[in-house]
Amino acid sequence: MVAGRPHPDIGRVRFMTLTASNLHKSYGQTRAVHDVSIELRPGTVHAIVGENGAGKSTTLRMLAGAERPDGGEMTLDGARYAPRSVIGAAALGVSLVYQEITINRSLSVAENIFIDRLRMFAGRLGFIDRRRMESAAQAILERIGAQISVSSDTGSLNLGELKCIEIARALSTSPKNSPPR
Repeated sequence: MVAGRPHPDIGRVRFMTLTASNLHKSYGQTRAVHDVSIELRPGTVHAIVGENGAGKSTTLRMLAGAERPDGGEMTLDGARYAPRSVIGAAALGVSLVYQEITINRSLSVAENIFIDRLRMFAGRLGFIDRRRMESAAQAILERIGAQISVSSDTGSLNLGELKCIEIARALSTSPKNSPPR
């Protein structure tokens, strides 16, 4: 994106609306989320604010498939949406970048981006095709404007670079509202 100008492919990308109505989630006797409704539309920015323990993270984790709601309903472009896992949500085009840094400091940048999908780069004998993986990781980093070497030791990166890797990881699942390629 150039200052104030949308990406030229923006009209060809299909964006989706994620809606949650009356979500509920409890952990034993503790009610973490009660009657939360939200609609996430393409091209909009949202802020979820509240005190510690108000259910903000739990709500986002339910939307991303990391938690299953005890009640309520979610839809993705009007169709029932009930992912059984983060991987299931990602397969439907929904991904989340978490507040906490979840980078494995003993792995490379590319390995962190594809940590839960390394098998997709396995050759016939089961070995990871590092060139193919690093090429795919580099393409994603370039899409977001991150100038990070895919073979970098993550232990030497700053907080902003680590967050870029997490964003690249989320985009590597091909979420529906990601920037055009």
